[in-house]
Amino acid sequence: MELSHELAQAIWSPCFVLQYPHLRTQYCQISPVGWEASGLNPRNRVNALYSRGALRWRIDGGTYGTRFFAAPLNISVVPPLRIDIFIPDVPDIPRALRDSLDASSGVPLRKSDVAKTSIAGHVCRALDMYCEDNPSFLSNYLKLPFGSSIVFENISSNLADINITVVPNYHLERKASSLKTLQNAWRDILSPEQWPLTIDVMDLSLVKYLHDTVALVRIPESVLATSDGLAVFKHNTEDFEDLLHELKFLLGMPPHPNIIPRPLAVVTKKSNFGGKQAILGFILPYFELGSLREILPSRRASGNLNNSQQLSWCREITSALIHICNIGAFYSDLRPDNVLVSVENRDRGTAESAVLCDFEQRGNWYEWCPPEVLYAQYAENMRKSEHSIDAKRTWDDLLTYSLASHGRAASRNRAWSSMSPEAQEKAMVYCLGLFIYCVFEGQSNICGNKANQFTYEPDLEFPAFKHTPQCIQTIINECMHVDMHVRAEQVGLESNKGVFRRVEPLHRVGGLLYPNGTTDRERDTADTACEVLDAAFISWERELKSAKEFLGRGHDFITGIGKGRPKLEEVLDRLLAVELLQY
Repeated sequence: MELSHELAQAIWSPCFVLQYPHLRTQYCQISPVGWEASGLNPRNRVNALYSRGALRWRIDGGTYGTRFFAAPLNISVVPPLRIDIFIPDVPDIPRALRDSLDASSGVPLRKSDVAKTSIAGHVCRALDMYCEDNPSFLSNYLKLPFGSSIVFENISSNLADINITVVPNYHLERKASSLKTLQNAWRDILSPEQWPLTIDVMDLSLVKYLHDTVALVRIPESVLATSDGLAVFKHNTEDFEDLLHELKFLLGMPPHPNIIPRPLAVVTKKSNFGGKQAILGFILPYFELGSLREILPSRRASGNLNNSQQLSWCREITSALIHICNIGAFYSDLRPDNVLVSVENRDRGTAESAVLCDFEQRGNWYEWCPPEVLYAQYAENMRKSEHSIDAKRTWDDLLTYSLASHGRAASRNRAWSSMSPEAQEKAMVYCLGLFIYCVFEGQSNICGNKANQFTYEPDLEFPAFKHTPQCIQTIINECMHVDMHVRAEQVGLESNKGVFRRVEPLHRVGGLLYPNGTTDRERDTADTACEVLDAAFISWERELKSAKEFLGRGHDFITGIGKGRPKLEEVLDRLLAVELLQY
């Protein structure tokens, strides 16, 4: 079954059970493809589409096949204004063109691989034609508000038939907080004099977009001295609350060698509304080696991943988590892609260190969550659903019953922020166990991901071990302990493994979804679609039943789930002991 933006987001979420009737009606009535609409018809092939020579737009990445991070090549210096391209979802593209452009293959891609897809090339050619037909567009491009959009209202094989609309985002700059407002609001963590310097976004030069909230930029040395003039611009065009939470956290965080340092600068832009200096984001150091998500499997494949370095990374991240706990905070997003690698020159050569980043604290992917967090996140997802008022009431009552007695404010990331500090630490230990697993197995993730395709896909899934020494396996199992007074079926325990692990009902190959264990289905038929959707529905029904039973037992029961896990300090002691043995 072809993946789409709508489908990827729906199947990843427990709210899928509420969308299931609509999705089944939409996808299970697919009729056979006739010759006129077939991608095999030469008239519909990509190589028959109109070509205009060298492209004058660049695609750096994208999300869900409907959003592309793009930059014009005919402007010598492009500030990171985050003017992204939005196109219709896969089902809304004509069938023949959808097949020819293999539109579904771009849905799980996130990084530069997006630029290699046929649909991205077609988008760039359409932008070229749009710029030719609208000569003033590029001269007005730099005048657009931050976070504006270029919207493709349709996708057609004839470039001239594609309707493109430029949508200025005045609302974002209007709602953005001013520097003065935040300085007054955050006086409890630092005085206005202690704030980093401010840089206007127009003084930044875009090198490339790395993510939907991250851009690599070049900064003039006269403005800010950085390594090679490069730095990272962190921003958010969709949720300013997350951005400001991270900024405040980093500004108030005592320094630690394995935690991303406080921002080097705050990025502002003079708003068209009252002339305020609106905060759009902040500047962080650039780590050229990137994250462990690519480094681990790459070095595993080349034979350059050794136990000494793996132990060092695990020890450093454990130390960083201890530091966070000691200031009364928590870290909910531990994964290899949120751990960068820093290189330092030392007397005996270079040395690498792991650096924890991304403090938006929105919560982790489901496969990384311990049961006490996972089921609360399910409930939060159902509670916020727009598909059913009854579902909202049911899950809101369960959350109130299971979390409220902790007596902690929970305005955001309720699953984590409502827990006691002790319970938060135990949940962090669980995630740390999975992180150690990825490090020693050299994996980008603990399992394949339905919505995201990595440069190096996992070839092993937890709890299977292949490369991890037995002593490290013991530490991992201790970190992921779930007290066995809980019935195995209630928290999704694999009975033969004794670990908390949801069995995924679906398997993704590129941009196609299959029922788990089957990849021989026809790619886009009603039967295949029904089989995929039915498998996902049955799985989520089972998960939500477990969640209701789990949350219904109350906070005392939930808090006790992780009591058998070691403290972070104890995990660090175990890792240091292994290193002393020079395993």
